[in-house]
This record gives sequence, C-alpha cells and structure tokens, in this order.
Amino acid sequence: MAEQLFKRYSDGRTLHQLRHSRLTHLGEQNVSAPLLMAISGHKRLATLQRYVKPSQAAIAKLMAATDPTGAAADPQNGRYKRPLPAACPGQRQRRC
Repeated sequence: MAEQLFKRYSDGRTLHQLRHSRLTHLGEQNVSAPLLMAISGHKRLATLQRYVKPSQAAIAKLMAATDPTGAAADPQNGRYKRPLPAACPGQRQRRC
C-alpha cells in the first residue's frame, strides 16, 4: 500500500533522491553537520558531503549576507560570483 502511494505521488522520484533533497534543504537552512549526520545515519562527514549539495542560490544568499560590499552575489540571477585571486607580489601574470 505505501509503495503504491509513493509511486503515485512521487513524480518518478526515488526514495534516494528524496533523501538527497531533504539533507540538502536542511543544510541550506543551517542545520549543523552533526545533526545532519544523526538524521541520515552517516558516521563520516565525507559520506554526508555526497548528499548535501547547496544550490547556487543558497550560496549567493549566504555570500550577500556576509559580504558588506555585496560584490559576491549577482542579484540578477542569484548566482555566486567567485572573486579572482590577486596576482602574487612580484609576479606579473602568474597567480598564487
């Protein structure tokens, strides 16, 4: 019965995909890694990292909130702009 209901209302998603989504959404809501590990049953942070994939919008939101100049986030598309590293002192074209 539960399996039939899941197939009917899941829009073709799998339980594994829902697990990924849940952990990602919780991570984007600033739930701590130890809590995410307890919820998911993972014993190692490296394993948990495979599940938690923050969206570009979540990264842009965090960067905008923590960058006083607002230069890190592009408000047009909500994407995070990675700042280019400065050239190494005494070197013209090489990057550090």
